[in-house]
Amino acid sequence: MSIDYSIYIGPFVRCKVEKKEVEKERRTCPHKNCRNHDKRISTAFCSFCGSKIEEVKYKEEADAVNWGEVSEKIKDTLVCPIHKNGEHIWIGNRIDDQCHLSYDPTELESGYDVCQDWMSEVRSFVAFYVEEIRVLRQEYGETDVVVLWGIIHTGS
Repeated sequence: MSIDYSIYIGPFVRCKVEKKEVEKERRTCPHKNCRNHDKRISTAFCSFCGSKIEEVKYKEEADAVNWGEVSEKIKDTLVCPIHKNGEHIWIGNRIDDQCHLSYDPTELESGYDVCQDWMSEVRSFVAFYVEEIRVLRQEYGETDVVVLWGIIHTGS
């Protein structure tokens, strides 16, 4: 067993995302009174009632914006490590001389760094990712996209 934990410090994009109801299908027992109804089944017949398994439609709540499709549109230049609780968080995924936001301890003399001017980092981030932010605003809505500076931590 392993644990993955990462920390990002710097500018990021927070996108608010609405929920919508989507219709999906799953292979399950078609009989509503069977205990296997609404359970995903991979066999040809229900192990409880013997009925033939069918594709049954059901409704589920999902994000109105699919972060994976957005990621493809922006060619993964931003990544979305957090996509829950009505928000998608996007951070930079490329290093360039124009936008070098490294917090690698090997690049620092004392092993830590203090951000002297976080607003200039945000301005640099916005200038560097101007096209990607335009796409995010197009996908999520102009007022639902904001660039912030902070600490993003993820774990699994």
